[in-house]
Amino acid sequence: MIREFFKILQVALIIAIGLELVMVFFLEEVTSWENELLRFGIAFMYSFVLTAVNGIFFNALHKKRWKMSGRKRLLIGVVGSFGLTILSFFICRFIHMVYITEQRTAENFLEKETAGPYIVAMLITAVVSLFFHVLHFYKVLQERGVQEQKIIASNASAQFDALKNQLDPHFLFNSLNVLTSLIDEDPVMAQKFTTSLSKVYRYVLEQKNKELVPVDEELQFAKIYVSLLKMRFEESIVFAIPERANSSDAKVVPLSLQLLLENAVKHNSVTPNKPLHIWVEEENGYLIVTNSIQPKEVLKKISGVGLRNIVQRYGLLTRRKVMIEKTPNEFIVKLPELTKQIQTTMDRT
Repeated sequence: MIREFFKILQVALIIAIGLELVMVFFLEEVTSWENELLRFGIAFMYSFVLTAVNGIFFNALHKKRWKMSGRKRLLIGVVGSFGLTILSFFICRFIHMVYITEQRTAENFLEKETAGPYIVAMLITAVVSLFFHVLHFYKVLQERGVQEQKIIASNASAQFDALKNQLDPHFLFNSLNVLTSLIDEDPVMAQKFTTSLSKVYRYVLEQKNKELVPVDEELQFAKIYVSLLKMRFEESIVFAIPERANSSDAKVVPLSLQLLLENAVKHNSVTPNKPLHIWVEEENGYLIVTNSIQPKEVLKKISGVGLRNIVQRYGLLTRRKVMIEKTPNEFIVKLPELTKQIQTTMDRT
């Protein structure tokens, strides 16, 4: 209420000052300072009363839950505003003429009233009404926009969390498959794999609640993950990766690099006679993962969680797309390197 009062006060002051400037500069009606202050005070009284009445009326009108059509509501608003304006202006005129300037008596007040001042009052009311309508609809649009953004952000956040939660069981399931194979093939190596796996899984848990991680961290984690793969496949995998990222500010979605490495092994034949080549490089703001294509003779049913997960998480964070290319000999995935975040639906880059 205090905020609304000050809004009404500001509008009333602006109107009163505007009327005074019109009287001074256009009508050249300048008298003594006392008369000017009195005239300004009277103008402010009219302005404040008309603004307050219309402001309170429109606030009540907009807060009411309407079941009628917009036209009927507008008609009620216009008629009600003009009716209240005439009544309020009449009261102000009575106080002005009878008690402040004493130009009339209560008995002959109505006899000398003309339509002119009321027409001016209606014009002022139209301006005030327009102001309150614009202010109201601007506020409604802002609130609606904020609410829509909150809903979108909430949905996007929930989707992002759901996608991240896919990674834990997905990663653990695939890692346990590798461990199972190693137990049969090489129990000693299986023990080393278990130790390294605990370190890798700690990284997975640490990055779980992050939207983005530095490329350097992903590169270092990828090296550890590949060392696990080499425990199983030994020289059957040839891997090349840069020591550090070109930019310390560059970021990617967490575990994206690991998922691409995992996909490469899962979809392709890995043998000593035909090693799988995987190399990682940076180019034009992208972290690029390329692997040679050598399909397995018998390919198990693939869930597609890994690559789809990466694309969906990037879609929630940025307008830049994950680029996927396939040639006869190579499968290439380009991950956008993000350097800053701005607010849209969620943080978008």
